[in-house]
Amino acid sequence: MLKKRGDIIKSLPIQPYVAVAAISLVCLGLSFLVFQEPMILGLIIFSAVGVYCLLNYFTTTILSLVVFRSSLDIFSSQGIPALFAIGMIAIMILYAACKILLGESLQLDRFWLFLIAWVAVTSIWVVLLPIGGLGLGGAYFSEALREWVRLFSFAIAYLMVLQLKGRVHPVQFINALFLSLIVPLLMATVQIILPESALPDFLSLAESYSELSSASRINGTFGHPNAFVTFLVFFTGLAYWKVGYSRQRWPWLLLVGILFFFIVSTKALVGLVMAVVLIFSINIQKLNPKRMLGAFLLAVVLIALFASSEFGQERLASLYDTPLLNPEIDVSRAIIMRNYTFNSFLWRVTQWNSMIEAWKDYPILGFGLSTVRHVAVFENAAHNDYLRALTEGGIVGLAVFLTFLGGNMLRSIRILFTLPKDSPQHGLCVVVCSTLLAMMVGMLTDNVMSHTTLFFYFLSVSSLLTWDWGKPTNGEVNLVRE
Repeated sequence: MLKKRGDIIKSLPIQPYVAVAAISLVCLGLSFLVFQEPMILGLIIFSAVGVYCLLNYFTTTILSLVVFRSSLDIFSSQGIPALFAIGMIAIMILYAACKILLGESLQLDRFWLFLIAWVAVTSIWVVLLPIGGLGLGGAYFSEALREWVRLFSFAIAYLMVLQLKGRVHPVQFINALFLSLIVPLLMATVQIILPESALPDFLSLAESYSELSSASRINGTFGHPNAFVTFLVFFTGLAYWKVGYSRQRWPWLLLVGILFFFIVSTKALVGLVMAVVLIFSINIQKLNPKRMLGAFLLAVVLIALFASSEFGQERLASLYDTPLLNPEIDVSRAIIMRNYTFNSFLWRVTQWNSMIEAWKDYPILGFGLSTVRHVAVFENAAHNDYLRALTEGGIVGLAVFLTFLGGNMLRSIRILFTLPKDSPQHGLCVVVCSTLLAMMVGMLTDNVMSHTTLFFYFLSVSSLLTWDWGKPTNGEVNLVRE
């Protein structure tokens, strides 16, 4: 029997004067922090309001946080996404503390314990940095800590959505999730329609390198077109899942077509590759001619749309001038060619080579979280998450990173084999596995691990795989065909 809330509070071993002193010290400390950094005041208010809403409007609060997350990255320069992540962590910690004090339980599962254990292990590279245990010193501690908090937010996002288990049907949650597309697609449409000169600063397409600016690559509400395209690829998988199990397919087919249009409009080759991998991976489970032909046609349409623009043709043609497709070009020649022509693939080869050379100096533990731009030749992102993990974490860090990816994949595959093949839960599990495979392919040439919003939604959907998938309630249409 659970105790009443009042009895629990009365039984707490805290004397009134101790509580007053503790509150006074906390208030004094918060006042000092707010004076040093005014944004902390916004964090405090956000956390307090968030905890109140969770305790009183639980389902609505979590769904609202999930839906609005896709609209925040455009305000990165103002620190809004970081504030959201820290606030979400604070809210969930305070909420968990309240639940424990009231004698109530949290929804937990073994995969969340895996995530939190992975985050705990990554903290090693934060702790060792200021004490001189890595390739770089304490001057980069704040960047490493910021990266660790971002990774910690992944586990918190999973935990937050997990608390809806038993309160919301998975189908209802995914239906709400599609609302996250509205603002990003609306802003992307504005970027397509209006000329660059008419766009407000926060929607400007200008980049620090001219080839992207001249190509007018859209990014919606995301900081970079590549981050936007991976987000679109994930939701393409969800929309494709809805096509297979909804009674009315045409609205979802239309949504898939719309997402294809925006994927092409980002002019991101990594998005094209990920989308093709996703389509074939979803359909390969049912090796029948009809499905494979449909997957092939979808892939052909997507590639044809990408190649229809001059920029797309140049991107595809530039692949030939790389060691990947031209055996006459080795790494040394590619690095030399990079000095005479702009080819993003040659740029990557040069960047990767410099990272490998830097890693050789500290092969076991690397340089520390989020330090690759300080050791690579171009002082930029790695554009290869595997080499980034190797450079920043050494051999140990790469093993930890692969454990994170492998743990996600093995868990999804294990669940997949326990579900009826014609069930929507099985279909969603296939989408999760296929998305993860597409992400792992994209990580070969891009910074997919840095796409926080993608992982926020990916892990949110992953938490649904072990929920009860009985018939939806409250008038929700059952996705299982009668």
